[in-house]
Amino acid sequence: MRDPCYSGILLEIGRKLHEADRLAVARGLALTHSNIRSLLVRAINEANGAQ
Repeated sequence: MRDPCYSGILLEIGRKLHEADRLAVARGLALTHSNIRSLLVRAINEANGAQ
């Protein structure tokens, strides 16, 4: 990775995914790749100012 900030961003994404997975399991749910992708796309769009 050329940009040192990139690894920090990936680490935080990994932490949030782990946290979301733990919460889902506690509620009897299972997150799928589709759910995760949808959430990441939504986060990216919100970060870029989309509603």
